[in-house]
Amino acid sequence: RRALTKYLTQKPKDFLAVATPGAGKTTFGLRIARELLDDRTVDKITVGGDRREATRSVTAVLRMIGAVR
Repeated sequence: RRALTKYLTQKPKDFLAVATPGAGKTTFGLRIARELLDDRTVDKITVGGDRREATRSVTAVLRMIGAVR
């Protein structure tokens, strides 16, 4: 939550979220993606990962929230 609050209040150009597995980095990234799409800071999101399953699951969530066509 602190990282999300910090990002949303400061709106930095770059932001690196580092945490242990399961800490919520993906959720954080998806929330930021939605915010950036909603306020039209960006018009698309690119998803990449080191495992096909992870990339597919993140893409599926982005599709569910309307961030991917």
